[in-house]
Amino acid sequence: MMISAVTARTARRQGDAHLALTLNTGHTRLHAILGTHSAMTYAAHHAKTKHAEHRANWEHAKHRAKEHATYRAKEHATYLAKGRIKINF
Repeated sequence: MMISAVTARTARRQGDAHLALTLNTGHTRLHAILGTHSAMTYAAHHAKTKHAEHRANWEHAKHRAKEHATYRAKEHATYLAKGRIKINF
């Protein structure tokens, strides 16, 4: 059974300090029991997910930068051809 921190918070708000403490302690103990295995599992999953997200963002950023550079190069070439911009050497 999972005891949520929200339940403890609700008990605290309603002024039942003893119940809040019991719920919090139970919650903490439960996490301590499950923690070792689930924390490692979560950490591994989180790392994989974050890595995938980061990789996707990086690939997207690279793609956008390349697109933008190509666009600007074409734009500059057009402006040069039309004589709108001049390059002084």
